[in-house]
Amino acid sequence: MNDINSLTITGRLTKDPERMDYADKVRIMFSVACNRSRKTKDGAWKDEVTFFSISWWRKDSSGDVPLYKGTAVCVTGQMVQYEYTAKDGTAQKAWSLEAQTVRIFAPPAQAGVQPTAAHQDVTPKKRVNSPVIDPYVNDNYPF
Repeated sequence: MNDINSLTITGRLTKDPERMDYADKVRIMFSVACNRSRKTKDGAWKDEVTFFSISWWRKDSSGDVPLYKGTAVCVTGQMVQYEYTAKDGTAQKAWSLEAQTVRIFAPPAQAGVQPTAAHQDVTPKKRVNSPVIDPYVNDNYPF
């Protein structure tokens, strides 16, 4: 059952995404910061941040994805663990969220974030062309 390993996070991109083009698909990698506040034992509020690495595979390699540092997103997918060899030769393990659905809440300009120089070449797209991929948008569930 694939639906058991499901995670949804909401936050903001920590930097501009990296794009890797392959023959028939594109891998977009980015990280999302999720903020939360909690009350400590002494009654004071403490802010905490959790960072998630995201890997999003897309079959459509032609269009630009309007994701930039500061973009508010909601990502749903599956957590995967992978192994790699560090520079010192030791075996390491890390976690990544393999995105199935990416919803863009607010582009950086609307979220109060000023685009960097790298964003100047990107033409803003209408929300109709937003790359939201959600298989449950037109569901007919009775509940």
